[in-house]
Amino acid sequence: MEDGEDDECAFTVAFSKSWDRSGSEMVDLQVGGVILNEVVIDSGSSCNIIDQKTGEELKQKGVKCKSVKTNQQKLYPYGTSEPLDMLGKFEASVNLAEKYVTAEFIVICNEGRPIMGRKTALGLDILRLGPQLNAISTPDLVDKYKAYFEGVGKLTDYQVKIHVNKQVNPVVQHPRRVPFSLREKVKSKLHESEQLDIIEKVKGPTPWVSPIVVVPKPSGKIPSCIDMRRTNEAIMRKKHPIPPLMRSSRTCPKQCVL
Repeated sequence: MEDGEDDECAFTVAFSKSWDRSGSEMVDLQVGGVILNEVVIDSGSSCNIIDQKTGEELKQKGVKCKSVKTNQQKLYPYGTSEPLDMLGKFEASVNLAEKYVTAEFIVICNEGRPIMGRKTALGLDILRLGPQLNAISTPDLVDKYKAYFEGVGKLTDYQVKIHVNKQVNPVVQHPRRVPFSLREKVKSKLHESEQLDIIEKVKGPTPWVSPIVVVPKPSGKIPSCIDMRRTNEAIMRKKHPIPPLMRSSRTCPKQCVL
């Protein structure tokens, strides 16, 4: 399908108001001075959508809006080649929690919940995407918990218990050769790790031996890496099954979710 320049698309289009959207994000908005309940936030939608019945209800309640020409515009559920039946488009003021934007709404024939697109959600500051999310939250967290971002992060006053399968035979692997030009850096890194109480020397024989892997970083630093693949074969991991009620494998009849 080759979309026109003005064509719109929506990821989620629900064709049944009885469809259970538990777990989905919905908000109540004021559109043109009228409250619009249970609007689905769809970050993948390039437009705002309401069905014909909801549009009629807004009219009866005296919504303040103005009509907008569609210019042969088409609306496609994401991943399909069949456009939805559009009745028209209008523009209205939208506000939520003292945030105001002017937004366009497409009215469709199909019955379903109202959908708020990405642009409007960003304008109302109820959706944040990409680097701007980290740019806003990360500095605040670092300043608030400054002590936790200093030094080497490690557990203190806690002994980790690793369960080993006794039926797996221990493996003593041969050490990997370290380039002569990196040997001093490796020794220095091992000494540093020992001083920081990250590693400790083994006193006496040990059944397991895993080799270090030396891969210099672009900065020239030597990371402390160990090839634990053979050792991991003997580790018995705890299982944490997800309860059935927490799974998201619910069925949604008469629904198009991409």
